Amino acid sequence: GIYQHSTNPLGFNALGSSVALARRNQVQTQDLEYVQFHPTALNLPNEAKFLLTEALRGEGARLRNCDGVTFAKSFHPKGELAPRDIVARGVFQESQRTGQNVTLDITHRDADWLHQRFPTIQAHLQDRAGLDIAKDRLPITPAAHYTCGGITTDLNGKTSLPGLYAAGEAARTGLHGGNRLASTSLLEGLVFGASVADYCGGKDGVALHEEAKILVENG
Repeated sequence: GIYQHSTNPLGFNALGSSVALARRNQVQTQDLEYVQFHPTALNLPNEAKFLLTEALRGEGARLRNCDGVTFAKSFHPKGELAPRDIVARGVFQESQRTGQNVTLDITHRDADWLHQRFPTIQAHLQDRAGLDIAKDRLPITPAAHYTCGGITTDLNGKTSLPGLYAAGEAARTGLHGGNRLASTSLLEGLVFGASVADYCGGKDGVALHEEAKILVENG
């Protein structure tokens, strides 16, 4: 992929091909600089960067540097609960300053409650590294996670090129701004994906009629 750390699976090269194809055909794009980095991806050698949900921080997980010192309040008054981009930048800067991993620590919470609250994370930690969310500080790194910009579309997925529609991460709908909110990708993929499909090939076939008209008018 493009970035050193990404939440994509190993071997999955996300290279922005859809946007590249659009650009080569002079299709309008927007906000391509808005790439969101998730601040807490599990950082294990030769492993995909498994996403450690921000719900952990919501439940009290703390960021610690290599000396075990919490530092989040040094970059924002809300500490671990600051917006994603601020937390990601803070984690990166601290790891660059020390040359060591930052860790995410929620070991102060009850073990049984943690295992019940975060069973998928616990299973992954145990399976991949023999770690326990209730006992171990988890090594983390910010990782490229979502592209907020892309091919400019309207609410029906229409682009500036007649006949070309876009939905999902390739599209720039304007929903995000520069810092995607949690689960907005579901809205992009599910809601807009269905909307674009209905518009293009639904029972009314609105798009097909419109594009045929444009082709006729343009000779």
